[in-house]
Amino acid sequence: MQKLDNKTKIEALQLGAASNAEYDQMIKENKLGYDGYWTSTAVAYEKPGTPFGKTASFKSGSNTWTIAIPRKYQGKKNLVLLANISPEEVKPEGNVITLLPKKIIVKKMPEKNGWYVPDEIGFPSGKESNSGDENARRLWRMDEGHVGLLSRGYGFGCGRRDVYAYLRGDDRLGVMISNTGTSGKIGCENCKRLEKENTDLRERLAKIKDIVEAAEG
Repeated sequence: MQKLDNKTKIEALQLGAASNAEYDQMIKENKLGYDGYWTSTAVAYEKPGTPFGKTASFKSGSNTWTIAIPRKYQGKKNLVLLANISPEEVKPEGNVITLLPKKIIVKKMPEKNGWYVPDEIGFPSGKESNSGDENARRLWRMDEGHVGLLSRGYGFGCGRRDVYAYLRGDDRLGVMISNTGTSGKIGCENCKRLEKENTDLRERLAKIKDIVEAAEG
């Protein structure tokens, strides 16, 4: 896996970020640092007791994120839609970001933050648990509902098992990407381009530091 820093939510998707399940495995194997990371796993849910309509939308920072709700789930309450989004499944148009997943997973959405047994992709949607259960994950959600990406990796100890389902789109976090481009050619190409930009920026900052130190000396 290759790490890139300081990326927005949309950049994470365009780069082909690792999925929530992949981050979860890295945490189990103690291969993930303590920074925050965007995943490529999208999440959509409404306020507790509020049924899904034809679409779910959420204004996240300067953008509005939206996703279509399959007909059989329209009118249903207390559910969460989850989907691993590839670079080809996100469509930015102006300030509207539309998610177009080919496959979704629908689970019951817990109505409050807390420890729960995770599902097959590492989302805490099962029965209530506690921090003493090493397999449990702690959910952080918004009361009013949300459409966006899951994020992982914050904090030490139990905090590393937290799953954040509420961070806004303008927040900048790290991104883990497979060196082989597991999310597709687009992600791999963008990864190389942005890594070169990061390297160039670090070199320019180093030169500026040398000039400042010489001037002060």
